[in-house]
Amino acid sequence: MDNEMITSESYMDESELYGEMENVPAGIIGAFIGALLGAIVIIAIGRAGFVASIGGFVLAAATIKGYKLLSKKLSKKGIIICVVLMIITVFCAEAVNWSWIIYDDLIAEGYDASFTAIMFNLFALIGSADLWGEFAKDLLLVYAFTVWGAFPTIKRNYKERNVKKPDKNDYRNSESNIAKNAALLKEE
Repeated sequence: MDNEMITSESYMDESELYGEMENVPAGIIGAFIGALLGAIVIIAIGRAGFVASIGGFVLAAATIKGYKLLSKKLSKKGIIICVVLMIITVFCAEAVNWSWIIYDDLIAEGYDASFTAIMFNLFALIGSADLWGEFAKDLLLVYAFTVWGAFPTIKRNYKERNVKKPDKNDYRNSESNIAKNAALLKEE
């Protein structure tokens, strides 16, 4: 039988042992704040009369940064939370943009329109005006720019996360590893 010593480290997650713990609830709040800021950018660009695709880039970066800032770490779980929040936020921001477009058009034509009523009936109005293709195109553009903003941010985070700073107490930098590295250097 092995005389293996059981220590408290045996039961710890590597993130607990070598880094900060991820605070998921705080991360969700940070991601929500970032997504809200990104949605405001998408809506503001849309109000200026442009397809708000670049806003998707801002949304992605702000959502991920918000999560990481408040959670202290971005794990796979955090990325999934951010992606779900981005998908929902892009859709909602585009719905607000399209509601405003329809509202402005109806007011310009002399109709007494309510923005709230348009929001609640948006998809019926888009369907009756046969604008599904335009709506889908705008939505896909913003989603594409959101992916464009999210992918490099996530990739950079994983590179940072996988580069471990050496720690004098880290068992991976023990004397045996130093000896192995010295032997490899001698072979060269």
